[in-house]
Amino acid sequence: MYKKVFSISGECISPRLKALIKMKLTLAFIFALNMTVLASFGQRITLSENQSSLNNVLKKIKNQTSYDFMISSSLLQLARPVSITVSNAHIEDVLQRLFENQPLEYEIVKNAVLVTRKKEVKENSIAVSNVNNQQRIIGRVVDQHDKGVAGVTVVVKGEANAVTSDAQGYFILPASAIRQTIQITSVGYNRHEVVAMDKMVVRLTAKSNEIDEVVSVGYGTTKRKDLTGSVASVNVDEIKNTPFISIDQALAGKAAGVQVVQADGSPGGVAKIRIRGGASLIGGNDPLYIIDGIQVPIQNRYVQAAADLVNPGTATKNERLFLCC
Repeated sequence: MYKKVFSISGECISPRLKALIKMKLTLAFIFALNMTVLASFGQRITLSENQSSLNNVLKKIKNQTSYDFMISSSLLQLARPVSITVSNAHIEDVLQRLFENQPLEYEIVKNAVLVTRKKEVKENSIAVSNVNNQQRIIGRVVDQHDKGVAGVTVVVKGEANAVTSDAQGYFILPASAIRQTIQITSVGYNRHEVVAMDKMVVRLTAKSNEIDEVVSVGYGTTKRKDLTGSVASVNVDEIKNTPFISIDQALAGKAAGVQVVQADGSPGGVAKIRIRGGASLIGGNDPLYIIDGIQVPIQNRYVQAAADLVNPGTATKNERLFLCC
């Protein structure tokens, strides 16, 4: 009776020994595989952080493990400061404690940790729970219909740094602004000054009187919204206390786009007035003077009557000087 044997390197091995070798090789392979898995999922982490940023804590975890963290900079701004102390802890336990009170959630995908925003946090607002009350305060700006107003400038009175509201009208100020007066301004709305408080809501009122204001353009009256040109007005109260010998000198620096240059130092000399620069190389660039609907020519450089066109001492508050171009 013959037994079946096979040869390795010229030596004969029985089937029983062959099976034993296969079993040992299989066990060695399984052991190596388990060690790889344990090395990946059984990595230990040691941390001791007090009010540290989430970004710094994630960097330290990455240095101690083989995991990469995928998180956007906008989400990092929503994260709260982290205080955690662990020793030889599993990564799952560390991440669970790390994101327990955060507006963020995580998911482990192979050797990467994907961080996203929690579903219960509204995407169209700045949640109050995301704000650390010890570091900053939150407020909102709305219109007459309680809709958020975007791009509103909010600044603490007397300070230079300003913040703007987001698309839903929310803004965030440092905690040092509490109980201080803040100024709120926006194009098309009236200016507001209020005392800063946490969770405050400021309701703006629209400027509706400017476009409906009736202005004089020298040769008639019209509404400002129907005007295609530019109108600058100077109130008599602005010039009545200013010493001048002619009305053209009184307009210097009082109207945007109007340049007043004194031609010479002669007594009573009429100044040169240019509205938005010179418009002609050949024709005259002097402005047209209209008083009570009547054109008044200024031909004499030493005409003194221009100062008598409006007497600041007797003029009413509603009297204005208008320049139109």
